[in-house]
Amino acid sequence: MQAFRSTGLPPLPRGTLELKVLPLSKTSVWTARSIWCQFISNIVTFFNPEMFQERYHYVNATDKFALLIDDRLTLANWWSIPWSLHMLGPEWGLQIFARKNNIHVFEGIVREYKLANVYIDTLQSKYGLNESLPAHWIHDVHFMLTKQFWMGLRGEHILILQDHGVPVRRWNTVASQVILKNIFEYAYAGAPWSFVERKHDSNSSKIDPTNLKAIRQDAHGLWKADGGGNGGFSYRKRSWMMAFGIDSSSSVEDLLNSSVESFNYLGHENEDWLWGRILSAHRHGVAPTRLECQFAAETLMECDGVLGVHNYATYHSVQDTVHLVQSAAKEFFQVETPIFRVRLTTERVARQSPWLNSWRHLKYYSELSAPMECTVPEGNWASPLRKLSMRIFGSLAW
Repeated sequence: MQAFRSTGLPPLPRGTLELKVLPLSKTSVWTARSIWCQFISNIVTFFNPEMFQERYHYVNATDKFALLIDDRLTLANWWSIPWSLHMLGPEWGLQIFARKNNIHVFEGIVREYKLANVYIDTLQSKYGLNESLPAHWIHDVHFMLTKQFWMGLRGEHILILQDHGVPVRRWNTVASQVILKNIFEYAYAGAPWSFVERKHDSNSSKIDPTNLKAIRQDAHGLWKADGGGNGGFSYRKRSWMMAFGIDSSSSVEDLLNSSVESFNYLGHENEDWLWGRILSAHRHGVAPTRLECQFAAETLMECDGVLGVHNYATYHSVQDTVHLVQSAAKEFFQVETPIFRVRLTTERVARQSPWLNSWRHLKYYSELSAPMECTVPEGNWASPLRKLSMRIFGSLAW
């Protein structure tokens, strides 16, 4: 058992790790986010190449791929990528779409942990797009509505990842496999936005899902199709995306470059919201809410024991966030006892905190910003860490 841990699992902490919880008199959302920040800052120190050796066996031998689209310069990917690949298991490949200015960051992560079955592309090189794409174009991800985009992906079963949209349970366990088997029956599953169950209307299948005008709001503000869930951590079936994605019979470059403008008339900018309405017109297009609630959580507190989360700390209490990171850490280390000890404190910052030091070894990436959960937005209470000169820390929330 110990030999297996040395190759397939991270090393166990030498002592109990600590989560410091600020008094609740402070803005609760930023207190919960500081818990997540401490969690990822502690965990990032436990990754090692030995954890990922089995990935070599699945090169060109899997139809399951995680997909990360990121044009930012952030340290968060140094945590989220190895964490996600470890929790998903070696049978999941990874495809990354980056920009030229941050592709070196992803290449550094792959080298550091010797990650096999990881492919780094740019949208320009993969699809022949113009190098002068606007900065917001990748962030808005409207191109994910086009069938041409999905044609350029690897695998049939696609998991959308973000640095704050990650798995929190191991996916190669029996319990997780039961959920995934059910999820794979559908074309789309994301963190549900409500518990209102969507009913398939047999007449709705007559709507051409590639004609977005057919599912637009009518004169009464009602939609002809409904469904979906948050796309930041979501499952997509690639064959369905190619079958029902938008095709204007244009060249790939013309279609994708014009996507931002051409979708403006819909009155909504999020591709996950629109995919839900396209796919819910078909049976098995969108997973039922009860199943999505087993798959992922974002805003709903009732979705517990999920396979993954998206932006969890922003919408949940300190208690819920502590519960989540304790559970996720036990899954990560494969132990039964809690990894973290929670301690109430009035401290604003501890410059010598071990969790803070975890990012300092990446100082050679001086252009990178701190993870989102480790930043304090303007107007919130001041932190002495703002005075640190190293840009690597941004304005850390502690």
